[in-house]
Amino acid sequence: MNSQKPYLVKNQTELFLDYFLIKEMTDVQLQLHAPRREEIVWQNEKPWESMTSTYFTILHDGEKIRLYYRGYRDDIGCLAHSEDGIHFERPTLGLYEFEGSTQNNIVYQGGEAHNFAPFLDSNPHTPAAEKFKSICGYPVLHTLASPDGVQWKRLREEPVITQGAFDSQNVTFYDEVAKLYRCYSRVWTQPDGTIATPGGEPVGVGVRAIQHCTSPNCLAWTQPQPLSYSPGAPIENFYTNAACPVPGAPHILVAFPMRFFEKRKKVEEHFEPGISDTVFMSSRDGQFWNRDFSQAWVRPGLDRRNWTDRSNMTASGLIQTSPEEYSCYITEHYRWNDNRLRRYSIRKDGFASIQAKRQTGTVLTKPLLLDGETLFLNYSTSAAGFVQVEICDVAGKPIEPFTLAHMPLLYGDEIQHRVQWQGSPSLTTLKGKEVRLKFVMSDADIYSFRVGM
Repeated sequence: MNSQKPYLVKNQTELFLDYFLIKEMTDVQLQLHAPRREEIVWQNEKPWESMTSTYFTILHDGEKIRLYYRGYRDDIGCLAHSEDGIHFERPTLGLYEFEGSTQNNIVYQGGEAHNFAPFLDSNPHTPAAEKFKSICGYPVLHTLASPDGVQWKRLREEPVITQGAFDSQNVTFYDEVAKLYRCYSRVWTQPDGTIATPGGEPVGVGVRAIQHCTSPNCLAWTQPQPLSYSPGAPIENFYTNAACPVPGAPHILVAFPMRFFEKRKKVEEHFEPGISDTVFMSSRDGQFWNRDFSQAWVRPGLDRRNWTDRSNMTASGLIQTSPEEYSCYITEHYRWNDNRLRRYSIRKDGFASIQAKRQTGTVLTKPLLLDGETLFLNYSTSAAGFVQVEICDVAGKPIEPFTLAHMPLLYGDEIQHRVQWQGSPSLTTLKGKEVRLKFVMSDADIYSFRVGM
């Protein structure tokens, strides 16, 4: 961010996922938070499912949560429903025959089912007949559309994206802030980040990486470009990406790539080599991705069957399952007879935080323009810890009455706390003025803040 140009915060949530808003930190660190393991929500157990059923997609459609996934073969796509994101049922769709019967939940058959990853199109100009879309297929990508998420057809017969390595889950969504569609797919790159071969898929050559392209209509796409990272970011195989906007903060994108180590083998009797885990990264423009956190976000853990190839793959889609919680879904036991999907819970806006240990620390933001009445904090402290907030001018001088002296110590654990100073002053008196937020904290985490009514 240009230090000469203040950043406008208006009726939006800002997450501490990176150093984007941070100018100075003393005795405070940026801390990644692992999600919490919850229940098994899905077991591949029907005849039209298998130990390699995968590439799950989860999306929220009104009161209904949909789960799409690959079935028994690469040309079978399936659909399940849930009301709570925990208990899923297979609807009997009667659309396609499997072993002589249409009593199944197969929603699509064809080459596109290999990596069938639908999304709910939030573009306000989308026709009702195209409410659902999917950019999928192998060896090239096609655009499918559906009015109901069940009846699908190609929007055109010709492929829409041809450069890449598409035997992976390719993720597409409408960016409500940039007002365009984004597609994230896999590509082989050289160690320096350039595409290994310009026109094809050099299987086994180079590094598995993520590429990005955009479109105004899901048909005409820009030339895909490999994602860019900060200098020094580790070069690793990313098999999938699971990229998506943050619910309630769509100007920030997050992704959960499956990091693949193809030559490692932990379970000797398993017939395939390779182990994997999940990492976390974030972006504010869709092309450059922050990788300040190079450690795993989700490890394989104590479960031995998660130490075999292509387990620990994050499903596409991040949904809010309660006012305090997001849910994501991660595959387990790939290529085992109990191949399944587990739910993980994440504190709302709590992927990462600015964190202070017992010693009191401070964080000073870059220049901001605050457009709203109230400052809200998503924070957590220990019984001994505390948080305080002070509003300063661009030189760092406290602005009365928004000072530490006028704010009692804040302690507890709240998703949305209304920050108050003595006399309950409104932030509207600061509208149009460049300011900085100063956080003073001990044994505490601040995950996000919001300026609103």
